[in-house]
Amino acid sequence: MGISDVIGESIKKFREERKMTQNDLAEKMHLTRPGISNWENGKSEPSSSQLVMLAKIFNVTTDEIVGNTLNNKSAVIVDTSALIKRPAIIEELIEKFNEVIIPQIVISELNNIKDNKKNPANAQKAWLILSSIEKVKSNIDIRENISGNGNNDEKIAEIAVERAKKNYIDDVYILSDDIYFQFLTKTQKNLKAITPKEYSKKFHKLDIQYDISKSIEFCSLVKKREIKAVEKLELKGIDINYHDPEDGFTPLIRAVRNKDITMIDFLLNCEEINIDAIDKYKYFFSAIHHATQLKNMEIIKKLSDAGADIDLGSKGKNSGNTPLMISAWSNFIEGVDYFISLKACTNQQDNNGYTPLMKACINNHIESIKKLINITDLSIRSKENKKAEEYLDKENEKSLNIIKLFKEVSND
Repeated sequence: MGISDVIGESIKKFREERKMTQNDLAEKMHLTRPGISNWENGKSEPSSSQLVMLAKIFNVTTDEIVGNTLNNKSAVIVDTSALIKRPAIIEELIEKFNEVIIPQIVISELNNIKDNKKNPANAQKAWLILSSIEKVKSNIDIRENISGNGNNDEKIAEIAVERAKKNYIDDVYILSDDIYFQFLTKTQKNLKAITPKEYSKKFHKLDIQYDISKSIEFCSLVKKREIKAVEKLELKGIDINYHDPEDGFTPLIRAVRNKDITMIDFLLNCEEINIDAIDKYKYFFSAIHHATQLKNMEIIKKLSDAGADIDLGSKGKNSGNTPLMISAWSNFIEGVDYFISLKACTNQQDNNGYTPLMKACINNHIESIKKLINITDLSIRSKENKKAEEYLDKENEKSLNIIKLFKEVSND
């Protein structure tokens, strides 16, 4: 990871911790929102004077922003009690810690809880937690027991102590509601047992305990377009960014897929809305990706005006797709024009190394090509070591005119 990426991730992390949008930060920095987006995506870096200003805004040091922290890592070992209390915490932990470790004994305990019909509420929570673990298992470490000695808490503590001893400058935590862990870990200086409440305070998260059943009900009402029922709900305790277990969509993404303008307006006005949250479906798209896929300019503009990241890449299959790339691929000219007008990055590449222009060339979309050819670096090559014009179908008559266009631009 380069220094630009480190700085970008730091800026995004500190901004989100302070509940600031990119627009909020841009106003404080006297910049445009795309400028903040370029920083956060590692496309450019703030100047030294801008770093000082950022440090003042975030109340941190410039060293913290540039990642100069002795390269120590943070790790968290998660206990069953913490997961049951906050089933949606796993993805948050992945963002906050370099390593998330879940002992195999915890997996076994969750399976037992899931199969316990005497406590259906906890059984449902355990099912949701196990489903979440399965989806993010490439980003977590399922750690086998070190020995067969002791009770379950002692086995979990043994794993934590071993991890702490691996590197003494690392910060290692056990996240648990069981205070017994404070006794089990007291001899290891770089290991600390913290409760979910202490975690919330230490890592700048609001101490909100989400009600899973209410969050699921909220998703259901949004899906059914029942705006009046949604407006009557007391949102305290409801995770409005909750991923529906059935389709992996957040309420905002579902409202976008439904083209439900009234619901979208309501959600965008909610204080805790994460406009850039991605779904857990096939492509791992954000709301603005979905709006672009639907070619709905009204919704695209609403999301953009609300601060959606127009250069955000998708995370799933064919990762790295931006809204501009989606527009170019499908020859959605209104979308191409709009994202260009917002200074979307035309040289950004997806996981295959494709730029928006390359995607237009693959499909011989001459209209999109004409929009992009003069504002794209034509020397960029994909992972197949091809430039944009090399993706044109020379057997297609349309391509002949496009090839001439490339030659004209190159000669200029």
